[in-house]
Amino acid sequence: MSRHFLLVGAATAALFAFPIAAFAQIVEIRHIPPKAGTETDIGVTRIVVTGSGENRYDKVVTTSLDAWVSVRAPDKPPRDKDKLMGSISIEGHDAASAPGGFSGAATIYKLTFPYSEPRSHQVANQRLSPIQICNDKLASLSGAAREKFRDEGGDILRTDAYIATAKQGWRVRKAGSVFHELKYWDDSVGVSASIACRRLTGPKPRTETSTQGAHHRPPARPADPGPQPQRVAPLPTVAKATLRAEPMNWQPVGGQSCPTQLRLYGFVEVRRAFTGKAVFFGPGFLVPLQDLAFQGAGSRTLLATYNVRWPPGRIGGLAAGGARPPKTQQVALRFNVADAGGKVVESAQITETLTCRLPGAPTRVRS
Repeated sequence: MSRHFLLVGAATAALFAFPIAAFAQIVEIRHIPPKAGTETDIGVTRIVVTGSGENRYDKVVTTSLDAWVSVRAPDKPPRDKDKLMGSISIEGHDAASAPGGFSGAATIYKLTFPYSEPRSHQVANQRLSPIQICNDKLASLSGAAREKFRDEGGDILRTDAYIATAKQGWRVRKAGSVFHELKYWDDSVGVSASIACRRLTGPKPRTETSTQGAHHRPPARPADPGPQPQRVAPLPTVAKATLRAEPMNWQPVGGQSCPTQLRLYGFVEVRRAFTGKAVFFGPGFLVPLQDLAFQGAGSRTLLATYNVRWPPGRIGGLAAGGARPPKTQQVALRFNVADAGGKVVESAQITETLTCRLPGAPTRVRS
């Protein structure tokens, strides 16, 4: 059973908040369990545990996990205007996205994320060791049942082992206003995992295969092929993504000169041909997706403008000499690059400190 609640924050988590309100089902996520038979692309979220000896488990060999979920966005919020990008994360890792927002019909997504221990059912901030789970299962058995588990192994199902979250953004009109604002809704679901306790006795899985020669002579030894070249995994297609900002358009605000805009520069460098999209976003700020299309290795700089909001009127107490201190604020901004499937492959984030100028202060020139 999934949990539905209004998201507090933008894609960088809790940059700004919205009041809770009762809406229809804006976004919905469901876990998809394995399907029976062979004609299916949906598998098992499996954690594999082995042992170096014959009486105890001592190693998790899994390095990454796969999970399958379905997501839909069946309803619109009040005063809706534009549906924004939807995203799916699992255990804090960005796993998939829908650049144009989630469809009203359920769509299945495969999520791949780094291995972590499954969650406890009883303690909110505690993780469980699959090694301990397998050892506890072995210790609970005796006699023939224990020997069978050592010889054959077994699977142990953990429900709600991981949490997947789908987020859907909307640009809506403020109540009683002609202006628009960004709001986000999310829904979470528990993902089950199967802990595969491999057999402890006999050859381990990686050494189970063998070749037998003819009965009248000993097995032939294979010829020494000599040194073999090592396989090196290719480097990621997107080599780098950076983000920088320059204050601009200085205007009088409460007796001081303050920057009212930030010019944003998002830089992308690729090692080979790449097609995808890029987006700038921050608190109350999201620009339309920009297309990326590289025929080969290269780089590109994308631009965007962030409008800075300053509180009206004079603020702060008096500094030494009776002068008021300069107004300042910090703004967290982000630049994401996603592949053609909507998966975020590179990201850059900055926190820009903006400072107003007091009357008569010299103008700083950025080099």
